[in-house]
Amino acid sequence: LGKALTAVCSPDRAVAGSKYEVKFPEMFLENVRIRELALQHTDAGSSRVTLNKVVQFFSAFANVGSPIERLDLSSNGIAGDAWSPVTAAFKPLGPLHYVNFSNNPLRLDGCQAICRQLTERNGHVLKELRLVNCELDDECAQTVSQRIFANTAMEVVDLDGNAFGDSGVAECLEALRKGRSVPEVHLSGSQFGTKATAEMLTILDGGAVVRSWFLDSCKISNKIIPGLVAKLTTSSLSKLSLNDNKLGHKLAMELIVAARSCATLSLLGLAGNKLDDEAGPALADLIRSSRALGTLNVGDNALGSEGLSALVEALATNTSLHTLNISANKAKGDVCGPLAAALSSNGSLRRLNAAENPFGDEGIVALAHAFARDHCFVEIVRLDNCKVGDAGLSALIEALGSNSKLTNLHVSGAAKLTAAVAMPLVALASATETLALIDLRGAGDKFLKEWKTARAEIPAGASCSVVTRDPTQ
Repeated sequence: LGKALTAVCSPDRAVAGSKYEVKFPEMFLENVRIRELALQHTDAGSSRVTLNKVVQFFSAFANVGSPIERLDLSSNGIAGDAWSPVTAAFKPLGPLHYVNFSNNPLRLDGCQAICRQLTERNGHVLKELRLVNCELDDECAQTVSQRIFANTAMEVVDLDGNAFGDSGVAECLEALRKGRSVPEVHLSGSQFGTKATAEMLTILDGGAVVRSWFLDSCKISNKIIPGLVAKLTTSSLSKLSLNDNKLGHKLAMELIVAARSCATLSLLGLAGNKLDDEAGPALADLIRSSRALGTLNVGDNALGSEGLSALVEALATNTSLHTLNISANKAKGDVCGPLAAALSSNGSLRRLNAAENPFGDEGIVALAHAFARDHCFVEIVRLDNCKVGDAGLSALIEALGSNSKLTNLHVSGAAKLTAAVAMPLVALASATETLALIDLRGAGDKFLKEWKTARAEIPAGASCSVVTRDPTQ
């Protein structure tokens, strides 16, 4: 909280979180208008005393009439009926366009309290609601359907990770169809049985205008795919995420081919759908032809070196893609040369996940050449469990010495590392002004033994953190 307040106040008016006082909003709101409150990852739900402080906190902001537009209370451990006093306290806050209560065990009591307060706020228009991983069941789905999907101004409803059953999903979709529609709907992890499939088919046939679907790990019926293909063909979708549905190569290919005709598609997720190397050329055509596609996830498939080589070569001329996931595709080091060449020419890609591919040192050395050139604009790279050894990491360290774009490098699972790379890593971490994180969790014992001593050479004010173990260890 102290950091959040520091960001919106001048330095001399910053409020230290350790000296928290309930009355502090009045102290600085005379000159500062707070529009976003983010109170995340606290122990607010651990006791009634702590929870009362949160209630008083919101009451203080309400008393000074601060126009709060975004409220994030995710990951605070607030459970069940404990939400009643919290929701009553934030009710006067406004206009509250965005609300995120994800990763809290809401269950039915919490869900009802939140939905009731959010929909009984006269004159306030809620546009985005996120209740991810909140232990909601089918009874909660009924509450959400009646209270939330009926909101005609809603733009995003995110209910991922709640594992609704077939009846719960069907109820949500029915309310969506009968209401004024919600443009972006997240139901990942829920069950699409007979009832939900029937409602989905009605929607795809024209029952509601939903432009973005997030349906990862839903085991969706094959019957739904033709309707989604039709929507893609007519450029009626903006985002489509069907990761980990095990659709099979044939059905996934139908979606890829249709996506080439969709001028509005900005996100496509087809990870974990059994694509093989024959999908490479089709994905390459999609990347070359698209002017809107910003995120493509084809991880956890079997594209192999041949399929991925075709895909990455298309990156050279693409100007829209900013996030690419090609992890766990059984590709070997021979794909790294084409990938490096493409990255050297591409100016849009910012996040690359190539983890879980057995590139080996030879492949990593080839890939490092791309990062040695400062016209590679990638900022975050994942090379976890790619069989990186001393030669591969040394090449990356040398390349990043002249790179001013990369901020995060993930090379966890590099069990073959030895003491030889410890001091070069110290030199990089000490000198870099761009890198913020190097992830080496799971590195070899020989490296870790040397690193315990070597890391003391990194200056206290260095901007780069080298992580070698999980925070819980």
